[in-house]
Amino acid sequence: MNNQTSTTDSTFKMPMAPPVYPSQSEALLFQDIIEEKTIALHSILNDFLKVHPYRKFDIEFNMFLKRVKRIIIDGHRAGANVSRITNSSHIAPLYARPSASFNYRPSTTLRG
Repeated sequence: MNNQTSTTDSTFKMPMAPPVYPSQSEALLFQDIIEEKTIALHSILNDFLKVHPYRKFDIEFNMFLKRVKRIIIDGHRAGANVSRITNSSHIAPLYARPSASFNYRPSTTLRG
């Protein structure tokens, strides 16, 4: 009969979350972060190459890339893209100036 289903297709599959695309403010923030980190990475890699041979540099850099790729894969598995910040109102407080209360210094005079 045509109403029967194959047992090989009956495995449960977790539904995939729809991709979350960054908002314009988030994309600009990512761009700024990447630019800043690229400059820092360029500087540190130049310093590394001044004191170590290219072979060691290549090995270490490839290990770094593999680690980052594993972190990305783990993030996808954990559904990290669903919990990402997508609203600029959530981004602004992260970069706000510290409260004036952080600058509070108690008086050091003794009262008699």
